[in-house]
Amino acid sequence: MLSNKSEYMPLSESDVDLIKSDLYPKMKRTVVWLSAGLLCLNSLAPYMGTRFGGRPKIETMGYLKAFIFYSIISGCLIFYSYWSLVIVLRKDLENGRKCVFRTKISRKVWNGHQQFEIFFENVPNGFLRKKFIYPITESHKFHQGEVVALEYLERSAMLLRVSVEERIFKSL
Repeated sequence: MLSNKSEYMPLSESDVDLIKSDLYPKMKRTVVWLSAGLLCLNSLAPYMGTRFGGRPKIETMGYLKAFIFYSIISGCLIFYSYWSLVIVLRKDLENGRKCVFRTKISRKVWNGHQQFEIFFENVPNGFLRKKFIYPITESHKFHQGEVVALEYLERSAMLLRVSVEERIFKSL
């Protein structure tokens, strides 16, 4: 029987390399693109009305005040995204450990785009999804009913790798 607890292990050299060379720059790029998008939106937001039929902010407070209002909201969103993506990932790297969670593959489904969707019975707290997509080249590694180990970072809930633990043969 599988427990719903995570075990802790130290980060391997390959994990540290993955974080430094792939995940960390990707999260920084995400924050930069989000910032650029919100900056563009800030210049247009004073002219937009609300969903509920309200008047645009430019009519009630003028362009400069509306721009400052939306800039403060965007600044808070940018700070939150920087904290939740970049700073938390850096803290996981400084912590130097990863979590390992064991679960079963409940379903494996072909989605028609040279990819498989793999659904897990349980996922650790912090994961918002129970399915993961894999290309056809890696699909032979995973089969329905197998026990897999999900290796992830504790604070940021970034998935490092999924590996097959053991085969479970069902009696027919």
